[in-house]
Amino acid sequence: MTRPLQQPEIATQPPRLSPEAQAFLDNWRALRHGSGRIPPKTAFDPTRIPALLPQVVLYERRARDDFHIRLIGTAVVERIGREATGANVLELIAAEARGLVAQILNRVLDAPCGHASVVEDVYPSGRRQQVEVIRLPLADADGTARFIVSLTQPLDVVGYADRGGRPTLLAQPVESRFFVL
Repeated sequence: MTRPLQQPEIATQPPRLSPEAQAFLDNWRALRHGSGRIPPKTAFDPTRIPALLPQVVLYERRARDDFHIRLIGTAVVERIGREATGANVLELIAAEARGLVAQILNRVLDAPCGHASVVEDVYPSGRRQQVEVIRLPLADADGTARFIVSLTQPLDVVGYADRGGRPTLLAQPVESRFFVL
C-alpha cells in the first residue's frame, strides 16, 4: 500500500536547478507566450533544445496509474538499458517507488504545477547514480493537462563498481519539490 504523498504546499519558486534543467524550464515557459496557461503539447518541439533532447521523456496520462512514454531520449535509453517508447513509465520503476511516482505525476497534471527532484538509480554492479528530474505539464487539444515533459539529467555517481547492467532500482527519491509555474 502506498502512503499518501507527504509534500509541503506548492512552492512559489522552483528549487535551484542545474543549468540544463533551468534551460529546460525556460524553454517550457517560452511556450506559454505570456498567457499563463499550460502550453499545448503541439507547441513543444524537442528539436528546439537539441543539447537536451537525449535526456527528454514525454509521457501521456492514460489513467491515474498509466503514464505512456511517447518519446524517450537516447541518453535515457542508454542509462536505463532499454528502449521504452510505448511502455508505462511506472513499470520501469522499482515496485516500492511506483505509488509515490504515480502520485507525483498525477499532482503535476492535476494542480497543474512543476516538479523537480533528485532520484537515485541503483545498478546490479553496485553503481548508484543521482539524476535530477524536472517535470512540466503540457495540455491536449482541449486545454486539459494530460502530458508531462521531463528532463532527466544525470548528476553525481554516488558509488561505483562498473558501468555494466540495467538499473535494478529506478527513482529512489532523494529530494522532491513541487513549484508554481
